[in-house]
Amino acid sequence: MSKISAIQQNGGKDLSKQYEKLKREYEELKSQFQAGNSTPIRGSSGQIQGSVAVGRDDTEQKQAEQALESLAKFPDENPYPVLRFSAEGEILYANSASQVLLQYWETTGANPQRAQIVERVKESLEKKSIVQSEVTIGGVSFSLTIIPIIEHQYVNVYAADITERMHAEMELQATNRRTIEILGSISDAFYSLDQEFRFTYVNRKAASLWGKQPEELVGKNIWEVFPSGKQTESYQKMQQVYCDKEPIRYESFSAYLNQWVDIHIYPTEQGISVYFRDITERKKAEQALQESEQRYRKLFESLQEGMFLAEVITNEQGIPVDWRYLDVNLETQHYMGMTYEQFIGHRYSEVVPHPDPAWIALLGRVALTGQPAIQEMFSPARQRWLQVSVQSPRPGQAIVLFIDITERKRAEEALRESELFYRQSLESIPGMVFTTRPDGYCDYQSQQWVDYTSVPMSQHIGDGWNNLLHPEDQPRALAAWRDAVEGRAPYNLEYRVRRSDGQYEWFKVIGRPIRDAAGKIVRWFGVATNINELIKTEEALSQSEEHFRQLADAMPQLVWTARPDGTIDYVNNRYLEYDEVYPGEIGNSEWTFYIHPDDQEQTVAAWQQALVDGDVFQTEQRLSMKNGTYRWHLSRGVPVCDENGQVVKWYGTSTDIHDLKQVEDGLRISEQRLRKLVDANIIGILYRSKDGRVLEANDAYLDITGYSRQELEEGLINTFEIIPEEFHQIDNEAMNEAREKGSCQPYEKEYIHKDGKRIPVLIGFAQLD
Repeated sequence: MSKISAIQQNGGKDLSKQYEKLKREYEELKSQFQAGNSTPIRGSSGQIQGSVAVGRDDTEQKQAEQALESLAKFPDENPYPVLRFSAEGEILYANSASQVLLQYWETTGANPQRAQIVERVKESLEKKSIVQSEVTIGGVSFSLTIIPIIEHQYVNVYAADITERMHAEMELQATNRRTIEILGSISDAFYSLDQEFRFTYVNRKAASLWGKQPEELVGKNIWEVFPSGKQTESYQKMQQVYCDKEPIRYESFSAYLNQWVDIHIYPTEQGISVYFRDITERKKAEQALQESEQRYRKLFESLQEGMFLAEVITNEQGIPVDWRYLDVNLETQHYMGMTYEQFIGHRYSEVVPHPDPAWIALLGRVALTGQPAIQEMFSPARQRWLQVSVQSPRPGQAIVLFIDITERKRAEEALRESELFYRQSLESIPGMVFTTRPDGYCDYQSQQWVDYTSVPMSQHIGDGWNNLLHPEDQPRALAAWRDAVEGRAPYNLEYRVRRSDGQYEWFKVIGRPIRDAAGKIVRWFGVATNINELIKTEEALSQSEEHFRQLADAMPQLVWTARPDGTIDYVNNRYLEYDEVYPGEIGNSEWTFYIHPDDQEQTVAAWQQALVDGDVFQTEQRLSMKNGTYRWHLSRGVPVCDENGQVVKWYGTSTDIHDLKQVEDGLRISEQRLRKLVDANIIGILYRSKDGRVLEANDAYLDITGYSRQELEEGLINTFEIIPEEFHQIDNEAMNEAREKGSCQPYEKEYIHKDGKRIPVLIGFAQLD
């Protein structure tokens, strides 16, 4: 008989007597197994921050009850190991289920597990109470219940295999640890509460927002920590989740944190868990977006130009056949005499009885290609001319800005007629008119030049006019003209021109640069006046005064003379265009009366300075006409000196340059309109240097790139840095095109936003001098 069999046989005799006692102990063991376990949650400092409960479902509970009930059976019938140890730790009995333990102990040299059991046996006998213990033998985990039999000084040991439960608990604890690590490391705040609103867990983010440590909060009631919280929306939401057992998500402003937060509340078995994160920046962005949309709508509705957004409709072949109105501003409604509701959702063909195919083609081309267009269109519905600007904000859509230019078209037609009349008038006056390009290249001379010289117009163009001068005057005249062009100064010279019969006569030639609003010369305008008779008159002034007056009266300008002290003593008959008073009645005190009040001071000052210096007098001022209007004039006075250099006479003219000034004003208005477009922030516009530095940009461009105006002013924005490398080649091609043609075709690319994200944009370049 083996040692194991002997132990089993000797011990079996007394076990049956203990059945009733084990039955009493069963209830106590059962309650111990049903109690469950809980695992404390500790922080990095080792302090408890909360706990995670480990429970069993009903199936595990039933299995435990059956296992405990089996302890009360006779040992040999018990499927679990049952052993009896003496007070000295000797095995007195072991049932058949215990063989695996006994065999393991016999085959291993050291028995630390058996020594552990012996310690628990002695503890049970000393304390005269049941002792619970767990031990792992041969890779199998057992739960040991050690029951002392005091009168016999031994113990019965009942073992239950808890390997699967131990593995499950270890996996659960590992999961709990990973969960705690994740919750502690996330950037958003998280905490959990039990049914009594006590903190069971708080991650570092939530605690730091509240200015506390997690261990300060765990176990405390949230409303005791934050008493004012009971008056907030969060209190009501938490109560709702406790009652309804349904998760809730909402956004609220936390006065305590001075932040907008996005809050998620979830029900749990123990209470609730709360996750919240700071959304203040998003709220600010939403507010900014709302304000931006309001500004856009306000701008959209306040535009004096008509504007509407349309969705292009195509047929099966993809050809545009109509459009549908998506939005219209007030000016469009007023212009068409319709309400907002009559536009929105309706087709162009429904709004206009006879739709114009040219309009459909224009909007369709822009919406489908993305290429913007600006052109003048005639509106059959309104019988008006419009200047139309069309862009595509997204594929298939077109935004249209239109301005009624009917009056401008009429004015242009009137201007053409006026220019024709002006040209005919110029060609009918004695003076000979010429114009040149900004570089001084002569591109027009009036018919008088041809009539006077009998030389074809083609030979006057460029520098050909210089060949018609007296050989002695040619170098001087050409040099003076080039100096005036290079110096951008008025040209004033007298030289002799060959007449058709070969004779030379003196001409006084005045050339004036015409500038745009920026001061850039766009043309030169000049008049060559035959002064041959004037020269002769000056040589014999006393004998030919009347001849001079006749000559002066024949000139297109207002001609005047003055004595050495500046007193006006003569004005030609052109003066009748300004007043009914006979020219001879004007005196030194009256002439300023005809000058516009705003121009009097500078005109008088210039005239006084000329009198002091004995030098040429020249200035611009507005002179009043008989009809009460003012017209701009260029007034010029030249002193005549005797052999001693003393001024003996002043001769002057006042030339009407009002039409030229209007041209200048038109150029200035064009620049102002361009500035309004930049400042309107409808699209992003920037000015950049050759090295990529952004010199100026509007707010729309700064919004696209994410930079501030301060960064712009500090020179921190460079297009080479905010453009991805893959677009550098196409940028270079576009800039080369702009240098050659003045502008390039718009194209698509991306910007690198200040925060790193990429922003798709439609961009174009224009060359600025």
